[in-house]
Amino acid sequence: MPAVLQADSAACRITDALRGAVRYFMKPRSAYWLTRLYLCVSVLVTVSIGFTVPSSLQQRILGEIDGGLVFLGIAGLMAFVGLLDTVVNDLLPDRFRINWTDRHRLEIFAGLMACVACLAYMNGVHGASWALAARYGADTACAAFVCVFDTAARARHVAEVHG
Repeated sequence: MPAVLQADSAACRITDALRGAVRYFMKPRSAYWLTRLYLCVSVLVTVSIGFTVPSSLQQRILGEIDGGLVFLGIAGLMAFVGLLDTVVNDLLPDRFRINWTDRHRLEIFAGLMACVACLAYMNGVHGASWALAARYGADTACAAFVCVFDTAARARHVAEVHG
């Protein structure tokens, strides 16, 4: 016969802690934090490769275009701001807040989506591989997902709170 869990057993405490963590990380203001985190880190890796590896495809393609490396820097800046928003406003406790990034999350990630779409276009025009174009296409779709669904979740939360 299986042992019945006691109310103060270690397994019950662990289960309660996991339930609390799930409730915290899936609250409406942070429903898609993992998607935003992936997107920002992916763009930052692309930007860092573009700037630090002279023989990379990004360096070669964007170096040929007037303002290409400036554009790559803007994409990196937007990704950094998005990463800062995700980490501070969603993962850290509520006493840590950056209100500006929280209010302008849609604009940050819409701009990031435009940057990634432009990277896909520039690489496609200059004959980059289909795998790279597919990766940028997936990142663009991910950014569009964040813009639409994160905004919808926040609007639902505001409607529930303010009636």
